[in-house]
Amino acid sequence: MKTRPISHIRLLTGAIAFLFLAVPARADLESDFAACMYGSGKLPKGEIVDACTRLIDGAQKENEVVGLFHAMRAMAGTDSGRNCADAQRAAALVESADFKSLTQTLVGQMC
Repeated sequence: MKTRPISHIRLLTGAIAFLFLAVPARADLESDFAACMYGSGKLPKGEIVDACTRLIDGAQKENEVVGLFHAMRAMAGTDSGRNCADAQRAAALVESADFKSLTQTLVGQMC
């Protein structure tokens, strides 16, 4: 069974996300962010995947925060092919030294 580095990826994501977020303003943004980033173990996986997908699809441009959304969707997803693609996209977008090795680990686990 593969372990998932959820707790490490969550570190500081709230502060980072709101500094670099490139998602258009909408009423449910805060709810989607909370579900995507902090829903693991609290919400059904499908709800987490849906929230992360809305954040990814709503982003005006891809950046490191969108990479974190891809990582969280990969960890919550049930489609191994999509999980691998999300993990690879996260690794490509995340540049922070704090998270880069974690995204590489995620690729190793998902692909």
